[in-house]
Formats: sequence, structure tokens, C-alpha cells
Amino acid sequence: MKKIILLGFIILFSSFFVVKVNAADPSNTPDVGSCTSVGQVNAIAVADDGTVYVGGSFLTFCGQPRNRLAAIDSSGNLLPWDPNANFDVTSIAVSGSAVYVGGGFTTVGGQSRNYLAALDATTGLATSWDPNPDNAFDGITAIAVSSSTVYVSGFFTSIGGQSRNYLAALDATTGLATSWDPNPSGEAYAITVSGSTVYVGGVFSSVGGQSRNHIAALDATTGLATSWNPNANSDVRAISVSGSTVYVGGLFSSIGGQTRRGIAALDSATGLATSWSPVLGTPRVVLGLAVSESTVYITGSFISAGGQTRNRIAALATSNSVATPWNPNANNTAYAITVANSKVYVGGLFTTIGGASQPYFATFTIPSNSVPATTSISPTSKNVGDTQFTLTVNGTNFVTDSVVKWNGTSLTTTYVSSTQLTAVVPTLNLATAGTANVTVFNPTPGGGTSGAQTFTINNPLPTTTSISPTNMTINSSSFTLTVTGTNFVSDSTINWNGTSLTTTYVSSTELTAIVPTTNILSPGTANITVTNPTPGGGTTDSVTFTINSSYNSGGGSSYTPPKPITVNPIQTTTPTITPTCTITKTLKQGNKGEEVKCLQTKLNITSDGIFGRLTKQSVILFQKNHNLTPDGIVGKKTRAVINTN
Repeated sequence: MKKIILLGFIILFSSFFVVKVNAADPSNTPDVGSCTSVGQVNAIAVADDGTVYVGGSFLTFCGQPRNRLAAIDSSGNLLPWDPNANFDVTSIAVSGSAVYVGGGFTTVGGQSRNYLAALDATTGLATSWDPNPDNAFDGITAIAVSSSTVYVSGFFTSIGGQSRNYLAALDATTGLATSWDPNPSGEAYAITVSGSTVYVGGVFSSVGGQSRNHIAALDATTGLATSWNPNANSDVRAISVSGSTVYVGGLFSSIGGQTRRGIAALDSATGLATSWSPVLGTPRVVLGLAVSESTVYITGSFISAGGQTRNRIAALATSNSVATPWNPNANNTAYAITVANSKVYVGGLFTTIGGASQPYFATFTIPSNSVPATTSISPTSKNVGDTQFTLTVNGTNFVTDSVVKWNGTSLTTTYVSSTQLTAVVPTLNLATAGTANVTVFNPTPGGGTSGAQTFTINNPLPTTTSISPTNMTINSSSFTLTVTGTNFVSDSTINWNGTSLTTTYVSSTELTAIVPTTNILSPGTANITVTNPTPGGGTTDSVTFTINSSYNSGGGSSYTPPKPITVNPIQTTTPTITPTCTITKTLKQGNKGEEVKCLQTKLNITSDGIFGRLTKQSVILFQKNHNLTPDGIVGKKTRAVINTN
């Protein structure tokens, strides 16, 4: 059994029907030959088979006598269904083969039924279901069906054989009241059920055992109020739940902790107002809601909505609160709005709508979406590692539900017009160089995917600022070369005289590469460059690396150690110790300072205060000749021998 939810009508306030609706905007003009009414339409509901049930105060519908209730098929033809209510109908809900109706009547479907009845969806006859509320001043205000429970609101104080103030849950088979008893302090006008939660709106100040102003969430089993508390400052007349958002309409000017006039979107977890805030023109009253994945349809009393002139009826984008192009322009209040089967059904007090004479009831067709086409995108390229940006897509046949896709994955899309969309491209999509296919998708009915525009993710042009080390001696072992600069990417390579080395990406400013011994067999220089591959990319200017002909202590083109000691990898003569100073701490390659000079003086090598490769080689030689561990580090034992020699 499919759940159909319809919220009720009170005095001159609307019911609404909640369904998934199509993406394209309806036509601004009512369907040719669609039914009209002679008298106000208050409530509309659509069954699974497409039958449209209409209630109000009319006595004629589609040109035929119908007292306050009528039904048309999905093509708009009047059906023989004729329950003949003796007074106004204010709310309708359909569930399976039952049509639940509420109002001010006392007879309907051929039986005495006070204010509330269940009618056979085919014959229009009243079933045995008879909750018999004791009072319905101005009607049953709302009906919502969930599984085997019928939730109703109205001005009753007893219903289904139990005392119940304004709000009750009835067994769908017997009509008896269940134990569910929220006992609001005042009238409830709107009900909708979402999972285990029953959302209610009205004029009450307490419900479910808690202080709740005009809106509350009730446990569907216990009837107790949950912690959800948006605290509206005036009447809530319509509620619809879509995903994690609760859309509400009414007469309020603040709700969910924010200024919101007549319409708001609330977080279903916190009750706080979201950023969605379409501005309404006076008198800023919303009486009906129908929500799709991307569109909120509203009816009521207002002269503008979402930044556009909209008289009493509008469609608003859920993404940005902006009014869509749909503009039926009713000449009087619209109460009920229902969207189903590619149709929008509207009822109210209007006599003209969409530029046509269409009293009290109108049907609008939602056309099939066209296949979109793209003509250009802007920008057309970015560099690897760039931050999130907004992509503009130009083309034709875009609709409010169009989605920009990046290699087939949907992006967060904003509809600008039928020829332009924008979409947010996250930083993650720019992590790797290459190309992406940008397309636009229009949903059903019709719709489809456009041809692709190519977006290029370029590698940037790299630069180098330094290398380390800057020199080595011929015949040295392989070593790691560090290159610093800018705009390095994961595919960057370090080149040695134009030949790529095995490169490791460290960051966008640092790379390392292994330089093999074969690259430093002869003295001279090498050109060090970095290349970023295509697309984009390029090669840096070169930095010079020097291959020295003999050891040196810390840089320069070449160095010949002073006699009598020649320091090289095969030296066997012990350095002469000159005890002109004392070494007091551990020294190793990379240290600098006066104690390094002292060490170099004792080893009879150039005393520049920098513990480089030459100094380390000299220490190793000294350690070997004094039976010390040849690790090149001047530790406690090595220091003691050097200081005492």
C-alpha cells in the first residue's frame, strides 16, 4: 500500500500533497480543456492509478453537478464518482481503495457521517469506518495516512470513541482512536508523517507534554514531543519533509532561530532554519506546499517570491531559494497544490490563472525535458594543485534540475538560466594532470546527456632555486641529490645533463633523486634541471653541479691538501696531530664552528670550520690507524686520542 499524505484546510487555508515531481517547469498556461469548478476548491489528492480527487464548496465540477466532491482521471476526464457531501470538504487523503475526507458535512457517500468519512475510491459510497468526531467547526483541518493509522486534526474534543483534543490517531480499519494522544493546547492545521515522526503545525503553544509554539515533532508511537523545537512565532499551516529538510509554510515571521517570513526550511535533526530563505512579498502567507528534489511549489497570499513577481503561486529552487521561470499568476488566493504524473493541480478562489479564464481549479502539464547541449565552458583549464573553483557551462535546453558532470560524476550545480549553469569543481578533481569530460545531464521525463566539453588540468612550469649538495668528488659513491624550487608535481623528474634520474616527489617545493657513481667518474660540471610532463609543464633553467678532481672540505672547484699528508680514499699515512687546542664535544659531518676548526687543525687539513666529506674521510683514516671504530664521528674515544696526541 503506497502512503499518500495530504494536509488539511481550515477556513480558507490549503491542503497539500507531497510527491516527487519532475524537473522541468510546468507550462504557464493551463491545459486546454482542463476541468473548472463552480465554487472554491480546498483540497486535492492523487491516487496511485492517477485518479485526482477534489474537494471544496463547489456544486458543479467539469460542467456536471458534483456536490463538493469530484474525481477526474489522469487525462482530465470527469469520472462518475459522486459521494454528494451536504457541506464543504476541507481535506482529502487517499490510501489504497479508501478516500478519506474531512469537512463540515453530516452526510456523504449515502450515509450519515459527521465531519469525517472513508469513501470507496471506485463507487464513492461510504464505508463502515465512522470515527464520529463531536465537533468540526470549520472542518477537519488535516488528514495523513501512514500504514494502518489515520492521523487527523480538527476542532473536536472527542473522536473514535475517546476524548481527544484537536489531534488524534485512528485505526484505519475500525475508526477507533488509538492510545496516541498528544493533546495540543490549540488547533492543528498541518500533519505529515516521516518514519517514526509525526510533524504537526498549528496555533498551539503546547503539545506532546512539552511547550511547543506552533510546530512540533511527535513520536508516532507515544505521541510525546521530541526535542525538535523550531519555535515559530505564529501559525504553521503546511509541512513537507524532503530528505533531511522540513519545509514549512504559514503566517510566521521567525522560526528555527532566524527571521523567515511565511516560508522556511528546517533541519530535521536540529530544528534550526537552514540558509534557504526565499523572500516573499506582502502579505507573506503560505498555505500550501508540494516538494520535489529540487523545487518547492507554494500557494498562498503573496505578490512576489524568490526575487520575482509571483502572485499567489510560485515554484522555488531548493538550491538557491530563487523562483523558477514558472509564473501562473493567479488573480486570487490559491489554496491546494498537488504535483503528480507530470501534472500540477491547483485549487483555490482564483478565476483566472496562467492568463486564462479557469475558475477555482487548473491543471498544468510539466513538459518532457529536452536533451541539453553545451557550447562552451569557462575556464577551460587549470593547473595541478589549484584550489576549488566555479565552472561556467554555456549551452541550451538547461532546466532547474540540470546537473553538470565531471567525467560522469555529478558536481554541485546552480541553475542560472536555460543557457547557463555553474558548478563547483573541488580541489580533489585537480590533483592529477590530464583532461576531463564536462557534460550536462537533464533528468526524465525526456532529458539525457549532452556532448562533452574538454577541460584540461595542466602541469605548471617548474622552477629551481637550489640543489644540495652542489658538488662531489670523482669516484664517490652514489648519493641523493635534493632539488628545491616551485610548482613540482608527482610526475616531475630531475634531469642530469638532460637525462632523467630516478626521482622522488617530496612536495611541490622539493624533489630528490639518486645520482649513480657512473655520473661522477670525471671532473667537470653537470646541468641539473626539472621537467614537468604535459599537458602544460616544461623544463626549468639549469643549476650547475660540480664534480671535483680531488677531495675538498666544503665546496669549490678543486682542492689539494697541504703536505705532508695527502687525503684521499686510499690514504694510509696517519695525519699529524697539532695539539694547539682541545676538542670538548662530539663532532660529526654537518657540524660547524670553532671546535671543527680545532679538529681540522689537529688533522692538518684546511681549517674552515665546516665538517664536510673531507673532514669525515680524515677522521676515518685517523680512527683506522689508531684502532678506533672507523665511523667518521669524533666521539668520546676518538676525541681522547686526538686530544692526547
